[in-house]
Parts: sequence; C-alpha cells; structure tokens
Amino acid sequence: AVFLAAVMDAFDGRVARALNATSPFGEQLDSMADLVSFGVAPAFLMYVYTLKTFWIAGLAVTVWYVMCVAFRLARFNAQSENSGSGFNGLPSPPAALTVASFVIFMETLPRVGFVNMPRLSQDAVLAQHAAPAVTIGLAILGWLMISRTPYLSFKGVSITRPRPAGVVLAAVVFVFLVFSLPQLLFPIFMLYVLLGLVVRFLVNVRWAERVFPAWVDWAERRLAGPRQDVSRSPNH
Repeated sequence: AVFLAAVMDAFDGRVARALNATSPFGEQLDSMADLVSFGVAPAFLMYVYTLKTFWIAGLAVTVWYVMCVAFRLARFNAQSENSGSGFNGLPSPPAALTVASFVIFMETLPRVGFVNMPRLSQDAVLAQHAAPAVTIGLAILGWLMISRTPYLSFKGVSITRPRPAGVVLAAVVFVFLVFSLPQLLFPIFMLYVLLGLVVRFLVNVRWAERVFPAWVDWAERRLAGPRQDVSRSPNH
C-alpha cells in the first residue's frame, strides 16, 4: 500500500494540472494524504514489525517519525522551497519506501543458521534483534526529512516527450528486478538516502569544489534555502 501510494503521489499533481483541476483544497488534501501514507503508515508498520519490542523508545521514535513528516510537509507548503532540481531535506515518499522496503528485505531473506524452527518464530527473533538498529535508523530518517540536506528530484522526468523509450525501458527493467529480487528495493532506497549525505559532506570538503564543481554548486544553493524578497513582505 505504501508503494502504491508513492506511485499515485508521483502522478496526482500531473493529472490535476492536465485536467486543469488544481485548487488550494486539493493541495491541502494531498498533504493530508501524504501524512497518512508516508508518515503514519510506515511508522505504524515499523512499530508493529519490531519497535513494539523496544517499549517506550520504540513508541517515541515512531511518534518522532510522524512529527518529522508533518513538519516536512508543512515546510514544503509554507515556503514552496523545492524546485524540479532538487529537495531541501529527504522527501517523505523515499523515506517511507525505505521503511517499507526494509520490512520486505527482512521478510524475503533466506533464514541461515535456524534449525528446526518455524518461520514465524524466526521472523520474531530477527525483528527483536533488529529493534535497536531500527530505532536509530528511523530517528535518522526523521532528522533527514527536517534537515536541509540536498536531495535530487526526478520530477523533471517525463514520459510525454517525443522519445520516452529510455524511460519506459528503465521502468520495465526496474519492475522486473523488483518482482524477481525484492531484496534489491532496500539497497536502492538506502543508496538514495546516503547520496544526500555524501553531497552534504562534499560541500564541506575543499577539494570537492575542484573535482565536482557542479555538484557542490547545486548543493550549496539547496543548503542556502529559498531567497526571501523583503520588499514584498508586509512587515517592510
């Protein structure tokens, strides 16, 4: 359901614009749907899967994650800070897909080292041992969403251009790999999460500006945030 919500979220805005059906009400409804789909749902999923074994810490990080998604969406709506070139902070859909793909990863891994133990008992043991790492990981995902860490955006990709063959082929290959090896989903989304941290690290390294000038310039502009036009402010 989280993956289906991410697919629909990728096209809802385009469909609304194509039908000339955009409205402030639709924008607010979209944000509420995002909060449930990419905040409450993945947090509840992870809590039921493993965090409930960590008691108060698990509940606290679950609430923290939902609050970070709410803050992320509110900042997006208030500042309109994200353009087609990237995002300021980890977007909530990839964060939610990272959480969901982790559960898929754990559920589809072969169980090595378990002898004469039912599958459900194996899953319970693994989930219990994963609780501390999951607690830290979920807290970090929440922080990345409310931070200004730069992340690439794929909103510029369009399948309506004259030559969409490359995009369609890539989508077919991706779907085939996902159904053949669902364990690949978690590494793919983790790679996207780590990419933002790498770019933020490069901004603070002197040699990076000479080796990766375009990346560093893009990241610095994202970290600087939206420019405010004070001449239009009602307080000036």
